[in-house]
Parts: sequence; structure tokens; C-alpha cells
Amino acid sequence: MTDKGEKQIATFVEQVQPHCDETVRSAMLVTPAGSMGAMGLSAVSPLGGMIAGKQAKKRSGGLSKMMLLAVTDSSIIAFDAKPRGTKWKVKGELRRWDRSTTQIGAEKKKTTHLLVMTDEAGESSELELQSAGGGHAIPVFFESLGLSAS
Repeated sequence: MTDKGEKQIATFVEQVQPHCDETVRSAMLVTPAGSMGAMGLSAVSPLGGMIAGKQAKKRSGGLSKMMLLAVTDSSIIAFDAKPRGTKWKVKGELRRWDRSTTQIGAEKKKTTHLLVMTDEAGESSELELQSAGGGHAIPVFFESLGLSAS
């Protein structure tokens, strides 16, 4: 664990806690898997970027472009979030997964970490955590989910 990562997690927890009915143990900024690539592609091909963006949204289970993912003892909760200066404005709960019935997997990619959550109905949501800036918070966040960041 790093102090820098723990501070980043603490900032996210502080922002989502007022919106949770349980104590938030950890929180992290996530995006639908593939959405960052879609943004890059749109600079070269707007149509290609739009198609890739729709695919990313489908892979995430229809979730927003940017979310704060909160971890409590019993749930994982996705909140719609928008940047406001150096903080994030939490707009509302998008989805809640029961930790006791959700399978969680992770995979390290070149510039991101992929987080896959599959609920008891077999529906998966693929989300990305950005490694930009060193990705100091990723190991701290993954530890709260019982995962390894490597």
C-alpha cells in the first residue's frame, strides 16, 4: 500500500459516503471497459469512436462514462459522478451488487486494470481503472475487494 494511494481512496470515500446507507470501506473512479480507447479513436474517426463507445457501454452493463465505485461490507455500488474541479460530484446510485453473490475478477492491461463483476444472474459488467499517474490507488482498492492488482 502507498500513502498516495490511500489518500486518493480516502478522497473518493469522503465523496460517496453521504450517498451510502452503509460504511464505505473503499472507493475508486472507474469507466466502462474500452471507453478510454473509444475516446482516443473518436479523434481519428468520430464514427469509429461512437461505435466503440456503444460497445464499451454494452460491456459495462449500460453504466455511465465515469463512475465512483464504492465498496461496503455487503455491497459494491456504482455512482454516477461528474468532475467538479479537484473533486467529483456524485449524482446518484446506478447499480448495486451483492458482494456475497457477485463474482469479481481483475486483469492487468497495458495502461488499465480490467475489473469484471458477474452477478448471480450471470450478467457481467466490465469496468476499467486507469493506471495513469502511477495507479497508486489501484492496489489499495483491489485489496478491499480481496483481489491482487498484479
